[in-house]
Amino acid sequence: MANDSFLFGGPLVGLAIGALVMVFGIFQGGLNPITLFGGVIGAASIVLLSYAVFQASG
Repeated sequence: MANDSFLFGGPLVGLAIGALVMVFGIFQGGLNPITLFGGVIGAASIVLLSYAVFQASG
């Protein structure tokens, strides 16, 4: 159970951090490297979340 919580909780925290970084980057001047870095964090979190779902279902 604790392992499942970590597998799902980690990517969800990553999504929140990625969204915050993206919003911060947009307010700092539009589409800049900070905004893109937030998008990369969000995309990586989505991949990890899909992996966690795959592991939990199998």
